[in-house]
Amino acid sequence: MTPTIEGNKLIAEFMEEEDISAIFQTEPFVTEVRISHKSINELEKQGAEVRLYYHDNWNKLMPVVEKIAAMDNEDADGLTSWEGYEDLVLIQMTSILCHKQEVYNRVIQFITWYNQQNQKQ
Repeated sequence: MTPTIEGNKLIAEFMEEEDISAIFQTEPFVTEVRISHKSINELEKQGAEVRLYYHDNWNKLMPVVEKIAAMDNEDADGLTSWEGYEDLVLIQMTSILCHKQEVYNRVIQFITWYNQQNQKQ
């Protein structure tokens, strides 16, 4: 599985995405279903192609950036502070100054760090 696919799945889970496109291709038919982030891995095991476009669609990526930018210590699910993740401010700045791929990369870095902090508790 590519880093882009893994990153998109990570974002879908972080965003608690409830409207994801999954495609089943059984010759000669193609069936599209709408799924929740909770169903991604199971449907992939059944052969579905899950379509997530955070990496190349500003309309999908910007709500993720907005969620991260709006977080404060109280939103940190019990974390005492954002200490150790100084790039939070960089996510806000890169969304204004940089290309979509750079913003996407920083979002993936943040969510990975965020999930690791929650696992330590």
